Amino acid sequence: MAPKRKRASASAAEETEETASTDLETTNGAIPVAERMFNVQVYRENRPLPKKPRSGDWSEILEQDGWRPEDKAIKYRVSPGAQWDGMKKYKNFVVSNKTFGNGDFVFIYHGSEAQGANLDPAKSDSWVAKVLEIRAQDPSHVYLRILWLYWPDELPSTGKLDYHAANELIASNSMEIMDAMTVTDRAEVTFIKEEYTEQPAEGLFWRQKFDCLTNTLSDLRTDCKCGGPHNPEKKLIYCGDCRSWLHEICLLNDALDRFMWKKNKSAREEDAEGGEGSTLVEAPDTITVDDKAKVKKQPARRKSTPKARRKSRKSSLSATNVVVKPDWEGKLVARLEMRTNEAGEETDDATGKVIITDLDANGDGESENFKEELRCLCCNAALALTEEPASL
Repeated sequence: MAPKRKRASASAAEETEETASTDLETTNGAIPVAERMFNVQVYRENRPLPKKPRSGDWSEILEQDGWRPEDKAIKYRVSPGAQWDGMKKYKNFVVSNKTFGNGDFVFIYHGSEAQGANLDPAKSDSWVAKVLEIRAQDPSHVYLRILWLYWPDELPSTGKLDYHAANELIASNSMEIMDAMTVTDRAEVTFIKEEYTEQPAEGLFWRQKFDCLTNTLSDLRTDCKCGGPHNPEKKLIYCGDCRSWLHEICLLNDALDRFMWKKNKSAREEDAEGGEGSTLVEAPDTITVDDKAKVKKQPARRKSTPKARRKSRKSSLSATNVVVKPDWEGKLVARLEMRTNEAGEETDDATGKVIITDLDANGDGESENFKEELRCLCCNAALALTEEPASL
């Protein structure tokens, strides 16, 4: 299950018919950490639900709409149920003269920054959540039922993966009840459908879901020869010959592989031609075999390996995780060559070439730039990057 997060306490509040208003009053600018007042239990899909809780004051099992209309409802219950059910519901709440409502995305106090500080979302200074329900016992006790969105590096099962962007969030079914005073600001979060014609998302976005009960991520659209998801921060390049979409990073790695192969081939040819430090030895045309020499009898080869030995050998090999690094790592770097405008500034349009920087081109520590063609990983066609997809 996803780890629980610490929460902070609320202070004085004013109440209206539709809005719960809270105002923070602290002496050192920081929000104190509060005890957990409520627990939320979420149930797995396609599993039989318990009729009665084993212990404790739990509410009836309720349903919450999923993140998308096509998602199945999330089943949950709250403890202590009587206290939660006895509180009045509200449509909005106010913190520090800012109004928030059901369905809003909000930044939740992280615990390490002063209240009111400028929190940089890209640095994950705050947690992000979606407000589902607002309840209040009195102006000093306003609570929010929320669903968490995780920063990729917070994922307990995988951490941040290569296809996760810096401003990407992962929606989850991890539900908690937070004090309203933990909210620091509104978060603008959009959902992207991963359509090929869709423009890159600006600001925070989500496209993937994390199941905190099974520690699994939902599937994403896959592209390229590698069959992996796309990182929205990188380009997705279209091949008009085979109508394939290719990842920028895969194309750059392929260009580096081709460049390194040619560089190594050139070095081998120089050695074969008698370059500096090499010596050529002429091989004799004929060798005579002494057929009178005594040959020792070779032992017969074992036809099969005993089952026990085969098993132990297999287990020892499977336990070894070998990671092979490319031979250009630390020696070469690559980037797409971009077109320039009239002012000589680079645009967002690529030219179909890769600029490869050899960090030690001549063995003297000086770098040098070279160019390689972009080639489709599926059909090996040169990518001019001038064609638009006809139809998808």
